[in-house]
Amino acid sequence: MNTATATANAAAEVEVVATKDPAVGLGRATVAGYPIQVGPMKWLAEERAALMARKWKHFEARQLGATIGAELHGVDITRPLDEKIVAEIREALHAYKVIFFRDQPLSAQGHVEFAQSFGELEIHPFLPGNTGRRELVRFEKSAGRSPTCLFDVALSATRAR
Repeated sequence: MNTATATANAAAEVEVVATKDPAVGLGRATVAGYPIQVGPMKWLAEERAALMARKWKHFEARQLGATIGAELHGVDITRPLDEKIVAEIREALHAYKVIFFRDQPLSAQGHVEFAQSFGELEIHPFLPGNTGRRELVRFEKSAGRSPTCLFDVALSATRAR
């Protein structure tokens, strides 16, 4: 391939233009007093309705946000759980993206045991555990203090199931 052909091919790849807005038909709304639109409202409404319609066998879920977050009630995570219950909790996590268990008095050991139900735990590469368990690290920010660096491990080779 000569230089002219390579340049033409590179230019053709760069000039890809979307011919259709992928959000068309999903319902956008104009914000009063602002020249912007938000949405897709239809998708959000459909997703919220789908989440609200979910029925769980081993617990109840109280939805917290439009499409993210739920409190799970009726399951005792302080005791060993049957794999069917763990699978349903995992399904709820995938559906709601964030789940909360209120009023569950977990010790550090109990927290680790519950977390291990979902797979192998990762030891943080540079923050020490602060509960007597290396698997548990508290990410805490005091009022008026800015974090000096980011401590997540999103780029880690280890992935959750």
